[in-house]
Amino acid sequence: GKFLKIEDGNHNYAVAIINNLTAQKSEKDGDIAWTFVIEASPVGALINNDDTLEFKRGTQVLPVPTEIAHTFGAEDLSIIFSDDSSFGFKVGSLSGNPSVPFCINGDRFFGKHIGIVGSTGSGKSCAVSSLIQNAVGIANAKNSNRENKKNSHVIIFDIHSEYSSAFTVDDEEKFNLNKLDVDNIRLP
Repeated sequence: GKFLKIEDGNHNYAVAIINNLTAQKSEKDGDIAWTFVIEASPVGALINNDDTLEFKRGTQVLPVPTEIAHTFGAEDLSIIFSDDSSFGFKVGSLSGNPSVPFCINGDRFFGKHIGIVGSTGSGKSCAVSSLIQNAVGIANAKNSNRENKKNSHVIIFDIHSEYSSAFTVDDEEKFNLNKLDVDNIRLP
């Protein structure tokens, strides 16, 4: 699951994700030698653009087998996963490196059907709450959009009342939560 960047000789790098690592031991004249084989799948390339690396999806760089391979550092991970003009919605942080934010294209994400599955108690409701809190600007019981007058309209059908506490903040935070329950809903 770790990433590799493989030089192409032109200041660009192929990016691959490691699928498997095997070691083979051989012995010759009493000396033991190890050979390591990395199986990896290409996922994109780091393209040098005026001494700045940009990540491009797909295989645009094809290194030869003798080129040097490097493991990714936090700076390299930030190039792929941090926000830019298209990928500005922060979902969380990378599990392998919590200092690197994981950002996605929010318009694409919320414009499609999403399924979150797991067994009872695995954190599905927490994951949904966190995603929607990020979308509407709620963090640590504070409204980050309080002065910006940004409007996010989200409807949650919460039949077990699991989500209202995630979106209940102090009145001075100017967050409007319209909670409809059996006491105040009126249907024609």
